Amino acid sequence: MESLPTEQLTHELIDHGILKAPAEWTQLAGGRSNRVWHLRTNNDLDLCVKLYPKDPWENPLFANDPLGEHTCLKALAPHGLSPTPVAFIETSVGPCLVYEHISGTILEDQVKLIAQCLAQLHQLPALDGLRDASVGSEQIGEDGLHILGMCQTPTKMRLRNLMPDTYVTFVSQRRMIHADPVPANIIVSEGKAKLIDWQCPAFGDPAEDLCHFLSPAMQWLYCQSILPDVEVSSFISSYAKYSAAFDKSRFLDLRAWYSWRIAAYCLWQVEHGNSAYQRPLELEISALEKPHAKIA
Repeated sequence: MESLPTEQLTHELIDHGILKAPAEWTQLAGGRSNRVWHLRTNNDLDLCVKLYPKDPWENPLFANDPLGEHTCLKALAPHGLSPTPVAFIETSVGPCLVYEHISGTILEDQVKLIAQCLAQLHQLPALDGLRDASVGSEQIGEDGLHILGMCQTPTKMRLRNLMPDTYVTFVSQRRMIHADPVPANIIVSEGKAKLIDWQCPAFGDPAEDLCHFLSPAMQWLYCQSILPDVEVSSFISSYAKYSAAFDKSRFLDLRAWYSWRIAAYCLWQVEHGNSAYQRPLELEISALEKPHAKIA
């Protein structure tokens, strides 16, 4: 994926009637799995084009599902929770999703907006065709052990010893989740948070979205900072306000499990040469060594 296939994509978008003439392509930052460009034309066409790898890749935690993302955008755009999809096409350089560009800013110090956004998402009807995410401490634990099984450094045993021991039952009713609501995947537009990058949607436990957003590792990866305790508390209380089904006690027990799984994932990334995950790994381990209830 080193070269920029914008010329080939331009031809294919014109052939599909999406573009009428060549456009100005600006590559957007933030994506770690796929490439996204902002397209502008003289007739004020304002689109994003997302290109997925031609050859599927494997990630032990975050899926990369082009069709799942298209399905979610079609269902969620009318609710104001996602961009509006324009087209999904198979190109010679990989699957390609085209959607309307959202003018706004990356989420910054607006935890109440994302809490409201996630609460709204978690109350929507189910969509067909999405994968089942792991739920409950047993399945989350199996995920983490599977990831650690692919690691070799001494930190592997340190994490193994930090594995939580609190049993948490399966969620009573699975809901649609984004599964990767990190700061770079949240746009604030007209006073409302919208979620982008829907490549790993699932039916699962809403707590997964909450824990991934609050994760010190995920916050550091995209913001080079972690949420202060007061914002963590504000996020949790705001979500509870908009979600009558929220069980804070259960969430706090699950938070340690999701944190542990994310730490295992960070170690896997580091051992595969991605040094950007070293500091996030250290932060997630530090969080694991503290009782989460004290900061919620």
